[in-house]
Amino acid sequence: MRAQSQYGNLVVRSFVVDAAGKDVKSLSRGSNSNPTRHVVEVENWSTIPYDVSVDVELPQGNSRLSFDGPSANWNATIWSLAQSDTDRDETRLTANGSTAGNERIHCTAVKWKKAKRHRWTSANSGLPLSLTIRVT
Repeated sequence: MRAQSQYGNLVVRSFVVDAAGKDVKSLSRGSNSNPTRHVVEVENWSTIPYDVSVDVELPQGNSRLSFDGPSANWNATIWSLAQSDTDRDETRLTANGSTAGNERIHCTAVKWKKAKRHRWTSANSGLPLSLTIRVT
């Protein structure tokens, strides 16, 4: 399952992949030997290179899922995303805790600027970009 939204000339996607890079919809507790990753992918539809920053959080906290260790949030950053190009940033996602259930992953802020020395523009709508993962 993937979540996707457009912000100006940028398309932002949020999804979870397994060690082989295949999309996953659920994670099993205690099976963290395979590195599962949360991915933020950005596609630039413009003719101008952009720097992009996306804040990601687990709104229900890190009792069932966590990013890169014990964290409930992370920041995906892509520098100098070329015109008509796609790039991604990712972090490890692990299943914790003793209970099963659905967990949401939210992209809570998306901001971009022309690459190098310009001011950031923040998305005003379409947030949070929400993805649900089943913890079994």
